[in-house]
Amino acid sequence: METLEQVRPKSARRAFPELIYERFGGKTYYRKGYGEVLKNRKTPDEIMGASGLQSLLVAYLTIAVGGSLSRKLYRVLTNEPGLHLGRNENLSCDVMVFDRAVLTNEKVTTKYVDVPPKVAIEVDVKVELKAETEWAYLFRKNEALFAFGAEKVIWVLTDIQQVLVCLPGKEAEFLGWDREVLVVDEATFNVGRYLAEEGF
Repeated sequence: METLEQVRPKSARRAFPELIYERFGGKTYYRKGYGEVLKNRKTPDEIMGASGLQSLLVAYLTIAVGGSLSRKLYRVLTNEPGLHLGRNENLSCDVMVFDRAVLTNEKVTTKYVDVPPKVAIEVDVKVELKAETEWAYLFRKNEALFAFGAEKVIWVLTDIQQVLVCLPGKEAEFLGWDREVLVVDEATFNVGRYLAEEGF
């Protein structure tokens, strides 16, 4: 099977550096739809944004989680904040909760954050995958976050309407998305209830 890297020569791939989504574990991950751009079926602009549902859920998570936590203890970053793990190792998540004692004022700069989040929350997989499955990518990303120092990773998976809660060294737990999900301290969210309240 032809890999994404073989679709076009390197010169063509270099033409779209903005479509690199993450680099970690020695791999480069491109935004979902990148292969269509290389085949001239879509433009970069057509694949850069999140879907309406993803955006709605990220906004909800930001408000639900951020509004429940003490600003004296935590900082909540959103809008796909970049996380610098090390040389050529960068990833992003939809929402990240940081201990304020870890993400100090001095650590908030114009560069990617280089300290671990306490909790990372993702809405769906947003990368183009050819050589591995979405599940393999998801668990590889979890391990990269845990190795960096994250304490919890939560995935909201819209296609199967499940929430996956992952803790280092423990078996991942699937929850129906109408369940109350604990993020940290008193902060929780319930995707199913929120969508029902919105009339979906």
